[in-house]
Amino acid sequence: MGTAAVRNALDGSNIKRVTLFAPDGTTASGVNPTAAAAADALANPTISQIGADLMGFNGTTWDRLRSSVEATLLASASRTTTQTSADIPVYNLKYLSVVLDMTTVGTGSVTLTINRKDVASGKYVLLLSGAAVTTNVTNTYNVGPTLVAAANAVATASLGTIIQIVVTANNANAATYSVGYALNG
Repeated sequence: MGTAAVRNALDGSNIKRVTLFAPDGTTASGVNPTAAAAADALANPTISQIGADLMGFNGTTWDRLRSSVEATLLASASRTTTQTSADIPVYNLKYLSVVLDMTTVGTGSVTLTINRKDVASGKYVLLLSGAAVTTNVTNTYNVGPTLVAAANAVATASLGTIIQIVVTANNANAATYSVGYALNG
C-alpha cells in the first residue's frame, strides 16, 4: 500500500477525527472518500498532518513534497524569436538542470538564461547565463546551492520559489532546438 498520510479534521460536532489516506486515495478501510473530501484533505494546509515530510511550506502556501519534477519546456522545432517560459514553481526543490539540444543551428544563435523571481518586486533576477550557442551541440546548465560554479554552465545559488527559463534569439535566423528541465531535491 506504500506510505500513508494521516490527517486530522473537525466534524460538525467539534469532535476530532483522524482519517488514514493511502497514496492511491483510499482510506484505511479501503473505501474511496468522495472526490471533494479527498481534495480538501490533500489541499487544506490548516489541517494538522502527522508523518515525516508530507508537506513543505514555501513561504506562502503548503506544497506536496516531491523528489523531482521533469518537463519538456520547448519541443524540438525551428524558431527565430526569443522564447520565455511561464513561471515555473520550484516546490521546495533545490537543484535545477536544464538541457538545450541544438540540432540544426544553421546561421542562428541562441543564449539560454535562468532567472529567479523576486517575491517582493515581482522582477526576475539572473541566476545563470549560458554562452551563445552557434553549433549543433547539447548543453546542460545547472543551478544549486552546493554546486561548484563554472562560467556559463553552473551557478552556485538558491532557486527561490519561482524560476523562469529564457532562450534569447541572438539574430533572426532560424535554429532548431529543444529545451527540457529537471528540478531535484
